[in-house]
Amino acid sequence: MSTTQFVCTSKCQVSEDFNLEEYLKSLADFIGNHVDDLSESITWLADMKYDDVISELEKYVKLNGREILINCDTEDDNDNTEIWDWLSDQVRQDVMISKFMTINSTTICSRNGVDPYHAFVLKDGGHIGPFEIECIIEQYLKMSS
Repeated sequence: MSTTQFVCTSKCQVSEDFNLEEYLKSLADFIGNHVDDLSESITWLADMKYDDVISELEKYVKLNGREILINCDTEDDNDNTEIWDWLSDQVRQDVMISKFMTINSTTICSRNGVDPYHAFVLKDGGHIGPFEIECIIEQYLKMSS
């Protein structure tokens, strides 16, 4: 029998006056008032009590100074990758002030080993993934030789 664990983080910079508690409240309000605008995979949050929605979101989001970190671990209590995706998109669109959001993830499979992933997501949703990073490195190496 094989097991698979998925661990992912997204992080970016927010303004100095960013208030995580207020932001999570605004997201809980949005969830309660805009069920039709949510992806089907997280509409169940709208069925929860307001404080429970906030508690659920708090499992995923941490603030360290001006850096916000959204994390997910399928072997922990923040194991819903759809919430992680949605929160990452909301933070990127709503409060990110840095030029990009850094995405790191790893799939750990007892049968196939470790599969890491690293990417950057721009404010407009543009994506710089492994292929683009490899091209940038190749161009740099050509220019520096």
